[in-house]
Amino acid sequence: MAGKTRLEIKDIYNIRYDPASFSEYDRQTSPMPEWYEKVIYKTIEELTVFDIWRMFMQERFVDTAVKRAIVYLKEDPFCSEIIDGDIMKLVSEVDIELVKDFKEELLGIIANARKLKDEYDWMTEDDEIRYTAAIDKFEKKLLDLNN
Repeated sequence: MAGKTRLEIKDIYNIRYDPASFSEYDRQTSPMPEWYEKVIYKTIEELTVFDIWRMFMQERFVDTAVKRAIVYLKEDPFCSEIIDGDIMKLVSEVDIELVKDFKEELLGIIANARKLKDEYDWMTEDDEIRYTAAIDKFEKKLLDLNN
C-alpha cells in the first residue's frame, strides 16, 4: 500500500511524547507507562480488547475506544478483558455524546446480545445479571435520544 499514511493514536491526538514524562518510580510501580508507550504507536485497527479496556479504565482516548469497541462487539457482544461482557458495560457508561452517532449499530448489537445471552457460557450468574442490567439501561439511554 504505497503512499498510504499510517495514522497512529499519537497522530490522531497530536501527542508529542517524551519518555522522560514518566518517572522511574512510575515505571517500577505501574504498568501504565509501558502500555501507554505501546498504545500511542498503534493504529485504531491494531487496538486489542485489552487496549480498549485500559482506555476506558484510564479515561484516555475514549472516543477512539468506543469506535474500536463497536467492531469487537459486532463480532462478540460478550467480549471482555476481565469480566464477561465488560466491554459492553464500559461502552454503555460513556457520555451519550460519544455514542449517539452509533445509535443504530449499538441497538443492533444489543438486539444480537439479547438473542445470544441465554446460550452464552457465563462465568457466573452474577455476570449475566450485571450484563443484562447494563444492556437494558444502555438500550433505554439510546432510545431516549429520540425524546
